[in-house]
Amino acid sequence: MRTLDLYILRRVFWPMSAALAIAVFVLLLERLVRLLDLFVNKGGPLSLIVRMLTNLIPHYLGIALPASFFVAVLLAMMRLSQTSEVRAIQTAGVGLWRLVAPIMALAVVLTLCSAATINYLQPYARYAYRSLTFALTNTAWNAAVESGAFFTGFAGTTVLVDGFGDDGATVNGIFAYRREPSGQTIVITAERGTLHSTGDELRLFLRLYNGVRTQTGPDKTASHVVRFDRFDLPLDLAFGAGAFHERGKDEEELTLSELWAARGNPPDGMSVARIEAEISYRLVRILTILMLPFLAVPLGIASRRERNSLAIGVGLIALVLYHYVLQLGLSFAGTGRVPPIIGLWLPFAGFTLGGLWTFVAASRRPEGNPLSDILSWLDTALRLAVRRGGWQRGTG
Repeated sequence: MRTLDLYILRRVFWPMSAALAIAVFVLLLERLVRLLDLFVNKGGPLSLIVRMLTNLIPHYLGIALPASFFVAVLLAMMRLSQTSEVRAIQTAGVGLWRLVAPIMALAVVLTLCSAATINYLQPYARYAYRSLTFALTNTAWNAAVESGAFFTGFAGTTVLVDGFGDDGATVNGIFAYRREPSGQTIVITAERGTLHSTGDELRLFLRLYNGVRTQTGPDKTASHVVRFDRFDLPLDLAFGAGAFHERGKDEEELTLSELWAARGNPPDGMSVARIEAEISYRLVRILTILMLPFLAVPLGIASRRERNSLAIGVGLIALVLYHYVLQLGLSFAGTGRVPPIIGLWLPFAGFTLGGLWTFVAASRRPEGNPLSDILSWLDTALRLAVRRGGWQRGTG
């Protein structure tokens, strides 16, 4: 049995390692393009970008690890099924539950690795990444914008401020002037403002409070005046490093133990609903890895040589849909619209029960499990669609 276990583990481990490395590389490459664009256009030390990419690895590992494991198990079972090894193993008296034992042992190890990555590495790495992006997009804020002096480095917008707060990101007494290419002018005055970064944290905007926006046409005769309580003014310049906030600004920067301790007394800017939703979301993502073999094994056994790509496509679509359902559940649970048990644990329960049901059916009828029937129906439907499309083109 030990020889069989090692054989199955080799079938899973090496494809999983290759898929994981490729997935993380592709994800990092996409982010590298954006960071290099920022580096070339606005300057910054290249070593800082390398550190930023390094801090993104835990985040992308959390995304790529379940998918890589699922695909590896699926490919391994496809190969064992197509070479009739599964049938030979079962003829020797080894059931599907015993066959999947080494895969489940690997799933337990990956679950522990995922728990360490999601609950501890990701919060610290996310905070480090945000601090580095803040440093990269804030290199000269205090030096460039001086109190009581006009600054024209905002790509056509002139800014005058009365003073700065102690944190370097708060300004008081703001005057902003911009002349558009069409000839119209925009003047904004506000009592105070705070510096923020955009969603990708690579650009800045100034959030203004209690001010007036005046827009005058090219002929200087018509003006439009608007009073506002809050207004976001984009800043098209990478500024310099001020003081960055301490770790724990939001729930994504806290470890699981810190989130659990914060439930009774949420920090500023958080709510009990958001904290509980984040806790449930992390636990569900970790436990999902244990359930993946119960879907991948019967799906791999159900596939035939002519419909391998169909089985892989069905499996990946199921994973993507499950991922987006969890994202939607996190969004609703974070706002308090639904409890986490409905938004997150119910989809997990459905995914688990569906996987166990198909696995039990496959253990009884390996080549006639429900997934085999689904693949047969999809294969027939696709063939009919292709034939109909070819017939219509031929008659046209």
